Amino acid sequence: MSGAWTFSPIQYVKRANPDGTQSPGYIFGITAVPVPLEMIVKEATTEHVVARLKEGEFVPYIAEGYTQLLKAHARHFTKSYTPAQCMRLTSHTIQMSPPDDSTVDEYACTLIPKSIILFGGRFTLQWAATFEPFGIELALEEDEVTAPATVPPQNSPAVAGTDGQIIEVDDIESIDDAESGPSFRSGPAIPSDRQTRDRRRVEEFRLRATLAAVRAERALERYIEKYGDYDIESSDSDATSAYTTDADASD
Repeated sequence: MSGAWTFSPIQYVKRANPDGTQSPGYIFGITAVPVPLEMIVKEATTEHVVARLKEGEFVPYIAEGYTQLLKAHARHFTKSYTPAQCMRLTSHTIQMSPPDDSTVDEYACTLIPKSIILFGGRFTLQWAATFEPFGIELALEEDEVTAPATVPPQNSPAVAGTDGQIIEVDDIESIDDAESGPSFRSGPAIPSDRQTRDRRRVEEFRLRATLAAVRAERALERYIEKYGDYDIESSDSDATSAYTTDADASD
């Protein structure tokens, strides 16, 4: 990045003070930078962007600008200053182009430094900012984007619910009894209300199974942390026996 910042010739100006006197000022126009400064912001406002500029991740970018400024205009300064000293005396102003869409949660903000103004021994770094809605999209076909998400299938025909009871998942009508016809088809077709309802029930049961597995894993971790060991084979045998007893009783 060294040497990438360039500046126009210094401009000497005067600014009126409240008491009627005038203070000298200097404007360092920025004619080129290596790359614009990019950030993700939650609000397209001056206050939010200025707050982000003060975060540590953007310090090297601004420090490089002051390094090049002090090098290019060294003869205009009465003493040898450092970028860190300049940055402690810096405030920011933002010339903003409002975003077209103000309903999104985040924006990609592009900042280009335009000038550095020195008045009364303090700097003001002026930026031009543009905003674009931020959101990640994949190049999928439309049917892939709208297809409902599913969880991996479970091998067991029954799973444990959150209350410890067994949830049967074989209560969906068979293909022979269903009015929607066979499941195979040569072309796209609109699912019947029954098929849509049954599909939602399947997805609900599969989701419950996944959640139950996660809870079981967490419970196992807490058990091992507390007691130090867990006999998985013995537990599986007890669970199978209990399930068989409950099934016989229900028959």
